[in-house]
Amino acid sequence: MPRECDPNPGEAGAQVRWEPGLGHLARYVLLGRSGTPGAGFEMELPGPDDDDPEDAFADRPDLAERTGARILVVEDDPMVASLIRRFLEGDGHEVLVAREGREALDVARGVGRVDCLLVDVVLPGIDGVAVGEELRRLQPGLPVVLMSGYAQRPGSSELLADADAPLLEKPFTRRQLRAIIRSALRDGE
Repeated sequence: MPRECDPNPGEAGAQVRWEPGLGHLARYVLLGRSGTPGAGFEMELPGPDDDDPEDAFADRPDLAERTGARILVVEDDPMVASLIRRFLEGDGHEVLVAREGREALDVARGVGRVDCLLVDVVLPGIDGVAVGEELRRLQPGLPVVLMSGYAQRPGSSELLADADAPLLEKPFTRRQLRAIIRSALRDGE
């Protein structure tokens, strides 16, 4: 549910409304003096992990918990991939990004070893489940985390039923991403 606050108490009628968004994008809508949507402009900025703007920086990783793992992220949406990269690099990981399945296989072969695969289920060409299976053939025991915004759609359950990997459903918070990656890395040791 959107929350509104007055960013400038001296300016009557100006409001900022915070709305949770996909992934970690939050939409901050600056409303004009009339206070109605559309009377101003919109811009997207990274937002807090949950509905509490006061908690935006409460979940900073302890430096001792940084693992420095090499994580291959396969996501066809450049904005989502960039945001995931920023979050994982902020936790001390090396992040490689591919936009589709065949590129992911090429990247993995080129670097020799990855510590974890974070892959979108729905991708152009080879789906994420198949990418995970192929990379596990090349690197047995590879921790794989699937992510999807379509897990509840018809047809998705069949694809995911045979997958031997945890599912991170979109939209997700930075905290959820961090937890599932830590768990996958721990289970893969």
